[in-house]
Amino acid sequence: MSVCFGECLQSGMKTLLKGMLKQPFTEAERLYRMGVCLKKGDKRNLRDAFQKFKEASGIGHQEATKELAECYFHGRGCERDIVKSAELGNSKAALELGTITENESECVRYLWMASDSGEMDANLRLAEIYRNGRIVDKDEEESKRLFGIVTEGVEFQRENGFEWGINQE
Repeated sequence: MSVCFGECLQSGMKTLLKGMLKQPFTEAERLYRMGVCLKKGDKRNLRDAFQKFKEASGIGHQEATKELAECYFHGRGCERDIVKSAELGNSKAALELGTITENESECVRYLWMASDSGEMDANLRLAEIYRNGRIVDKDEEESKRLFGIVTEGVEFQRENGFEWGINQE
């Protein structure tokens, strides 16, 4: 009797796994792919693409969230909203907000968001802010650390009174 139950259980697991493998996409993936098709396809419709990315992002699809951030940043299928774009992780939007925001604490927050996403311009601006003690308390160590990130892998050359850096990476 136990052998029969074990075989039945094993057979059921195989059937279940085969069924799972046949289902190519989750709902979020399906929505994301529809959004991509609507964004680039023959029947291009940026508004509908935006809606699909928004739905897929709401379910937790990371690529859809990136696409949604791009939609907000460029105003594709929606009103341009760089704040939403930055909050969704768009580093260019965070950098832009860090340079135009009048609220100083928000400025630094957005620059850090951009810096954390790898925007070298944000690192440079933060290094200058910390070096000058503008907006935040002066911190030479933090300024040097941030400048170090910007210049890492860059070989500087000087000729005829000009200096330039070449990224060696």
